[in-house]
Amino acid sequence: MTKNLYTYLGKHFIHTFFSVLGLVLGVALLIGTLALTEKVELLALKKVSQTEQLEAVIVESNTYNEVGGVRLRKNNVRHIDYDLLKSLESYITIDSVRAYVESNYPGRIVIATDQKKSGIGLLSYVNETERNQGNMITGRWLEPQDLYRKNKVAVVSTQLSYEIMGDSTGNVVGENISFANETYEVVGLVSTNETTGRAFVPITLLNEEQLTGKTPITVLLAPSIEDVPEVKGQVAEFLKTEFGENQGFFTIVNEQRVRQMRKILFVGKLAVGLTIAALLLGGGIGLMNVLLLSTYKTVLAEGIGFSYFFKGSLLISSVAALLGLIIGVVGSIQITPILMSVLDAPFKPSFSLGMFLAVPGVVLLVSLIFSVYPSMRVKK
Repeated sequence: MTKNLYTYLGKHFIHTFFSVLGLVLGVALLIGTLALTEKVELLALKKVSQTEQLEAVIVESNTYNEVGGVRLRKNNVRHIDYDLLKSLESYITIDSVRAYVESNYPGRIVIATDQKKSGIGLLSYVNETERNQGNMITGRWLEPQDLYRKNKVAVVSTQLSYEIMGDSTGNVVGENISFANETYEVVGLVSTNETTGRAFVPITLLNEEQLTGKTPITVLLAPSIEDVPEVKGQVAEFLKTEFGENQGFFTIVNEQRVRQMRKILFVGKLAVGLTIAALLLGGGIGLMNVLLLSTYKTVLAEGIGFSYFFKGSLLISSVAALLGLIIGVVGSIQITPILMSVLDAPFKPSFSLGMFLAVPGVVLLVSLIFSVYPSMRVKK
C-alpha cells in the first residue's frame, strides 16, 4: 500500500509541496523564534532601560508624524547635540543632576595596523559624563577638550579589548582602531558591567546629517527618585523655551519605557506563536489531503488503516521539517545584521541541542494528530 503513496508523491510533487508548505514555514519560524527571541528580548529591554536606574529622565526625538493613521518620517527632525546638552544642564536648577547623550552604531571594530585583530561591538558616541565611564583600568576618559576640538580618540571597554586583542590588560591603549573607514586613537581602557564590547568616542564627531538620520538619546539622572518629576518638568520647560510648543521631543521616565517594551514584546511573542500554530495547522490539513488523495480508488480494493496514514504523514512531515530546519537556521543568520541595526547591539543567533530536538517532537505530534482523521474517514 505504501507504493501508492510513493507513486502519488512522484506524480504530484508540486501539489504535495504546496500542500505541506505550512509545515516547512512553521518549523522555520519556530527555529528562528527559538534562536533569536530570547536574546532580542533581553537586548530590547536592556536598550530601553539603559541607565538601569529609576532616577532617569529620558528625552528622545519625535521622528514621525501621524497622518490619517499612517506614520510618516519627518523631513526635519530635531535633536539634542552637545552644545544644547550643555545649555540644558545649565538650565536645570536641581543640584547633582548628571546628563549624558549617546548614539550607538553596531559593527566590526578592528586594529588599524592589523586587520586580523577585530571584534563585533558598539561604537558609542558620547559626552564626557557618559554613564558607562565605570572604572578606568589605564589611560584616561574622554575630556571636554576632546569634544570641543573633535579629537578622534576612543576609550575601549575591557570586553572589546579582550575580543580584539585577546587580553584586557591595557595593551590596546596607544593603538589605532578603525570603524566604518574612520580611525581613532585609543587613550583609555575602562571596565564596565556590560557584556557588550564598546569603544566610546566624542559625540561631536557626528555631523548634522548623522545626528538627524539617527537621533541620539539624552538621559538626565536625578539625585533621587523624588526629584524625577521636577527634573522632567524643567526639561519640558527648557525644550518649550528652545523650540516652542511643538518642540518635537517626548520625555519619559525609565520605568514607563520598560513597561511599554514588555507589553510590546508580549504582543509580538503572542503574534509569532499564533502564526506558527496557524502554519502548522495549515500544513497538517494539507498533509491529510495528500494522504487521502494518495489512497483514492484503492481503499476498498486493498484496505488500509491508521498505520498507513501514520507512516505516510511521518515521512512527509519529516522531509518538510528538515527543509524548514535548514531555512530557519539560514534565515536566523541572515536576519541578524538587520536586528543588530534595529537594536543598536551586536549579538549572534543562539542554537542549542534542545532547539533541534524540538523539531522531531513537532513532526511526531503533527504525524499523530493528522493521521487520525484520514483513518477514520476511510473506515466510513
